[in-house]
Amino acid sequence: MKPPYKYFAATIEEATALIRSSLGADAMIVSTNRVQGKDGRLFFEISAVPGTQADDPVDHMSPDALGEIKGELVRLQQMMTVMSSPGVSLPHMVKHPVMMPVCARMVRQGIENAVMEKILEKAGVLDGAAHLSFREVNTRVVRAVAQMLPVEDPFAAGGNQQKIAAVVGTTGVGKTTTIAKIAATLIMQHQKSVGLISIDTYRIGAREQLKNYADILGIPCFQAFTPRDLLLALGRLKSRDVVLIDTAGQSQYDMTRLEGLKAMIGRNASIDTHLLLNVGASLSEMNETVRCFSPLSFKTYIFTKLDETRMMGNIINQVVKYPKAISYVTAGQNVPEDIEMANEKKLSALLLKNMDVTAIKIGD
Repeated sequence: MKPPYKYFAATIEEATALIRSSLGADAMIVSTNRVQGKDGRLFFEISAVPGTQADDPVDHMSPDALGEIKGELVRLQQMMTVMSSPGVSLPHMVKHPVMMPVCARMVRQGIENAVMEKILEKAGVLDGAAHLSFREVNTRVVRAVAQMLPVEDPFAAGGNQQKIAAVVGTTGVGKTTTIAKIAATLIMQHQKSVGLISIDTYRIGAREQLKNYADILGIPCFQAFTPRDLLLALGRLKSRDVVLIDTAGQSQYDMTRLEGLKAMIGRNASIDTHLLLNVGASLSEMNETVRCFSPLSFKTYIFTKLDETRMMGNIINQVVKYPKAISYVTAGQNVPEDIEMANEKKLSALLLKNMDVTAIKIGD
């Protein structure tokens, strides 16, 4: 095989154009490197060879050479993945290429650059990556992500005190189904007695849907139209371990209805509020939803519709920007199967797919 030729350019695109112009469209990239010039500017150094010729077949290459080329192609793909994310800077990856695969995965999951920097800082790999293996960097990053995802069981045993919880969120986020899943889980897995209340007076058939779930589970369900109705319903359910309150879907921009919801449940100190967020929503929509529902002083996030998106980065983006514990995650419409109590280790695995989290202890 012919020796590689080296090309220098400010961007991958410029370097690729030079290679194609010089060696042809079927040229093969052998290695890539990010180097610093005498003027302090960074540029790409790319080694390439002409495309396979009849008298120089790739079949004659040794397995080691093929493996090296494959590795470089993977690293190039990872570098381009990181570069494709707006605002991502490369100094750390250039200085320590061992971090590139981890950063590429975070970019693919939609984790913001600022959050990525915090993860790497917490992982302690920004300054010491030169002395770490990929597995060590991987382990530290997974542990850091897990430590940045607070979780909470809102129905943990607390003596004989009744737990009252209202779930709130925008229209279509899955409130009624989520309530049914929580109720079924509490009844079947934790032997809790549960009651349901609907204060959704806007959506046609809202009470009927919740009542159907209640009938299936064999538990009481009441409708409340006013704060007084709510107090009466709570009184009738005072013997229940847990009372779950279904609310109407609210646009995060409809301040009148949000004020009405606050008047209905926000003044009752015994009611804990939990905010549902669709993982597939844009981060700006999530942020606006959190801002508008903040007057309800919600205690935890419940992330829904994990089965409808391939990018989970907004989970940690949201928690870092607006710190709250995560209580549940849901994926699908099946009751009660498609809900799970939030777990730091599982969430970190979800956010950093293909990473080995099986041997990591969160408390380390």
